[in-house]
Amino acid sequence: HIPSSPAVPDDPLFPELWGIENRGQAHLVADPPPSAASGQVLADMRVREAWNVEQGDSTTTVVAVIDSGVDITHPELSPNLWTNPGEVPGDGIDNDGNGFVDDVHGWNFASNNADLSDSVPHGTHVAGVIAAAANNATGVAGVCPHCQLMVLKVGGAQGFTLDALLGALNYARQMGAHIVNGSFGGGFWSSLERDAIRALGDAGILAVFAAGNESLDNDLFLADPLTGFFSPSFPASYDLPNILSVAASNHTDAYGFVTGCATVRPRWRCAFTNWGRESVDVAAPGTDIISTVPGGFEVGSGTSAAAPYAAGAAALVRSHRPDLSAEQVRNVLIRSADRPAAMRTMHSFLFRRERGRFTQSGGRVNVLAALTAEPGGGGRPSDGSIGGARRLSTLARGRVAYPGDVNDVYRKRLRKRATYQVVLKVPKGADLELRIWRPGTVEIWQMEIGCLVRGGGRCQLLRESLRGPGTNELIVFRPRRPGVHFFHVHAALSEAGQYALSVRRR
Repeated sequence: HIPSSPAVPDDPLFPELWGIENRGQAHLVADPPPSAASGQVLADMRVREAWNVEQGDSTTTVVAVIDSGVDITHPELSPNLWTNPGEVPGDGIDNDGNGFVDDVHGWNFASNNADLSDSVPHGTHVAGVIAAAANNATGVAGVCPHCQLMVLKVGGAQGFTLDALLGALNYARQMGAHIVNGSFGGGFWSSLERDAIRALGDAGILAVFAAGNESLDNDLFLADPLTGFFSPSFPASYDLPNILSVAASNHTDAYGFVTGCATVRPRWRCAFTNWGRESVDVAAPGTDIISTVPGGFEVGSGTSAAAPYAAGAAALVRSHRPDLSAEQVRNVLIRSADRPAAMRTMHSFLFRRERGRFTQSGGRVNVLAALTAEPGGGGRPSDGSIGGARRLSTLARGRVAYPGDVNDVYRKRLRKRATYQVVLKVPKGADLELRIWRPGTVEIWQMEIGCLVRGGGRCQLLRESLRGPGTNELIVFRPRRPGVHFFHVHAALSEAGQYALSVRRR
């Protein structure tokens, strides 16, 4: 699909869109002072050049925005709203028999009605990043300015329920969305949520999720009672091939940071974005992003903005290459990412400067390259996951290290009622941890809400040993039922070391 409209739009706020085209220009910032900042040339997703090839297909590419609603009267968004072809507006009848009355542009799953209004205004900001109209001499332009927006409201300022989210995910699948954007997350694993997202994948739908804004590593299990921050962040961290998990980058191709933390340490930069070498796929612009809000435009920062940047890129790829599967669209965005030197460094709220690779791609989305990149195969699952768990006979040796490869997982079939001794030998001074996951586990960190409380949610964690630095970990237990158990070696925060893992019958 070759666009007939010009690649450089006449929208007056276009110079503010450094994520689309970064010439080093000054732009407004989300947390002044200062009131403006200048970026770095080409620290962007190469969107303007991509528009010479593809601007989206309004007949075939639908992006579902699962959020706080959308101002569907906004002049930047109203031209690109998805319209349910089987519904007659305002007649009070469920014309297409899908169970929703007057769901013309989507549905409100929080209130169970057709009111899509956004009072937060989070969802409207997200929608504008994805598909604000271009070349209308108004405001901004979205990454995929000719794509359709399906509006699925799940809540507002008070958050949303799991039932509302599940309803929205199922509606997106039922009504033919091609891409889902979810700029939300939390610290609890949910089998119902994961199953609904996996069903999207079975239907060929890519799910793009924000990695989170807690400045935490999603490869680690962390719960901070002081801040209330948790990692991993779900749904971004579910190990599913149709999920694209997105960190935030800034206008210099570094990871998104909070300038205010310089008041704690001069000249320091603190990343707000979550990361994870295995659990986060790629970065996208998420700092100082101007977009639509009800009645106007505002600047904001967060992985909530980075996810729709990546979702818009995925929509351009899907419009240009409709033959690609959801997993292949994800793969081309990862494989074609730019890998700037600044993304080999992470400034965290721990006031540490880490070096390494902090996402699977190690880079930031380049949509121009993604339009022609080879999708490649899915590759082998990571050996830090249940799907990539290595077979264990009696003894295994390896190395884990923060902030890189922090998880190694092994599998071994055990007999019922036999007694097993599991020993993890760790080097002097190192703090490595040992966990055993039950048969049937599909992911590490599979602990549903309340699972550690008697009578709470389902908990796949069977045993753990957390003895502290320089101490070998030991677990002796008798399986209640036979089956494949999973043995998880984990490097604690800022730890690394060689290990030897043994599982023997006593």
